[in-house]
Amino acid sequence: MSVHFSVCATAKYQEKYIEFLLENYEKLNLNYSFPVSLSYLSSPIFMDREAILLLDEDEVIGAVGYIHGTGEQQYEDIHVVQIQVVFLLEKYRRGRIFMQALQFLGQHLAQLKQPPQELRFWVPDSAGLDKICARFAQKISEMQTDFGVIAHYSADFTNYHSFAMAYPHELYYSLVRR
Repeated sequence: MSVHFSVCATAKYQEKYIEFLLENYEKLNLNYSFPVSLSYLSSPIFMDREAILLLDEDEVIGAVGYIHGTGEQQYEDIHVVQIQVVFLLEKYRRGRIFMQALQFLGQHLAQLKQPPQELRFWVPDSAGLDKICARFAQKISEMQTDFGVIAHYSADFTNYHSFAMAYPHELYYSLVRR
């Protein structure tokens, strides 16, 4: 297995990102209606073109998508990055691959001209996810939806980056500012 990452900078990879998430829509277990889910899944491509594919050879095995800014601030607060989706196929949901994805995302964001100051994300409320997220983020709130409870998390980017890089890692970028 040779897992590597690709930022979706071309139409071909952007299409692969959307196709992969739609093919696995049922497995995403999103706590929103399909139209709302589709807007979250596609916004990284349509707003910022900020999506990442995880690949094993040429097979897409996972995806990460994020946007800069928040709707409340008309997306002008670009110091905030909202993670819209993190998904790995079940057979790849092992700690090491997830950690590599966290590390790649951290390095990728750190090398941007304006690295973020804060990461925000939402996950289905569950004890297992709470335990993982609490290692690098704080739960801000919980919200009941028609499809279940979701927990809102926030992480200081410097703390997130330090957490991810504390484990053995590869350097994906030659210049990492953090």
